[in-house]
Amino acid sequence: MALPADDAGRILYIAQHVSSDLAFIWDEMGVSLLHQVELGARYRTVARFTALADSRAEARSALRTDVTLDAATADGRAALAGLVSAWQSCSDMSEQERKAKAESSVLGLPRPVPPNDRLAMRSALETTTGILEEREEPSVTYLAMKMEEVEAGELRASLLDEVTSSVDEVNANFQSSVDATGRIRITKERRKAKLPATSEELRLRLKVEAHVMLMLAARFRSKVWFSQLDLKDYMLRTDYVLGDKVYTMPLHRPDGSLGQVAPSWSLLLSFEHRLRKEAYKRCVRENRSIHATLAEVRTDA
Repeated sequence: MALPADDAGRILYIAQHVSSDLAFIWDEMGVSLLHQVELGARYRTVARFTALADSRAEARSALRTDVTLDAATADGRAALAGLVSAWQSCSDMSEQERKAKAESSVLGLPRPVPPNDRLAMRSALETTTGILEEREEPSVTYLAMKMEEVEAGELRASLLDEVTSSVDEVNANFQSSVDATGRIRITKERRKAKLPATSEELRLRLKVEAHVMLMLAARFRSKVWFSQLDLKDYMLRTDYVLGDKVYTMPLHRPDGSLGQVAPSWSLLLSFEHRLRKEAYKRCVRENRSIHATLAEVRTDA
């Protein structure tokens, strides 16, 4: 496959083939688009790029031959330095992530999302949605919980009081405990938000849910569940639940006249959760895309 020769094509190629966290590190270290595309043809994840070498010297030698550069010039040496710095950053991040994952598993705690991963996922999301406000950005705790579900091969439809934003995260509490070795552990308490009380609050909460799924789609690019997923899929669901098909559906009153008889708000929230739960269940059990199952449950009586 011929690699793109223009910057627009290279940007598109990287977005389609390279994991968002790896592309973020390359950008942060000033790796050129040409070198990103050349490396992206072989190394598409942080883990694989880290396995390129066991030391900086080996990485320098391998990168000198893997990309197009002239190490005898100042520009070539500067480009090579950026590439080696990117490799070192990926190596450090992978090591810290392995330690955090092992420690969380032993202690039975949620695994924290590495800052670079979260920033990369948010950056990928903002390329399509624009800059996120804090009330629209999923909290770190909620993002970590959904990542664990996906990595475990599960996807649970969280209740809306569990769908928290960065605003909710600011007010999170901390708990202390003593582990088996006698060390004190400080952990963040899983915080719940208030259930939405109005239609606008419901729209906002479902937008946060949509954003966390799109961030996961940027992270797990090859996962069938997130294929073709778009913000519109969740907005159509919200319009369906709050529209004349459900909440404002014209019904016959006790006197026989036709008019709007809205269901109770708690019943509406339960119905919305039931739709999401069924869509996610079909997605996991049948290994299909959320894009398809969300649309399917809207028409399945």
